[in-house]
Amino acid sequence: MKNKIKVYIADDHTLFRKAMVNLLKTFEKVAKVKDAENGKDLINLIKNEQPDVAIIDLQMPVMDGTEACEYIIGRYPDLKIIVLTMHDSENYIVHMMELGVHAFLLKNTEPDELERAIYAVVENDFYHNELVAAVLRKNMKEKKAGHRPGFKNSDLSEREIE
Repeated sequence: MKNKIKVYIADDHTLFRKAMVNLLKTFEKVAKVKDAENGKDLINLIKNEQPDVAIIDLQMPVMDGTEACEYIIGRYPDLKIIVLTMHDSENYIVHMMELGVHAFLLKNTEPDELERAIYAVVENDFYHNELVAAVLRKNMKEKKAGHRPGFKNSDLSEREIE
């Protein structure tokens, strides 16, 4: 594992973001922390100096987390992305994991889990906690059974199901 990790965080809530910067600086292997209040500002930081990990909130003004993730994944494939949000919707989780983010955490996550997630995405390319694992298992079961979100097989013709 890299000895020192550069971490950037994007969140529009100033108090939360600044507290996160201070927390991240206490992590043993984190060397540098920068923050941005939206996805656009985060991308501008990344253009100047690429971090190892970006922690991104989903709901932000100017450019939200989903747009920022799509942009970053398409242009900076080595940058690891951790979504840190208050939204625990299965649709959000599945969409972000399918998009290619490396971890999905809720804002009520304990600090030691955030630290483990940062190290895991750098070392292993992903971090899945029990929430993500459960949602992904459910999603795979539904796909295997032929279920599509928002559809019932009875709503579809034989040809559509095929």
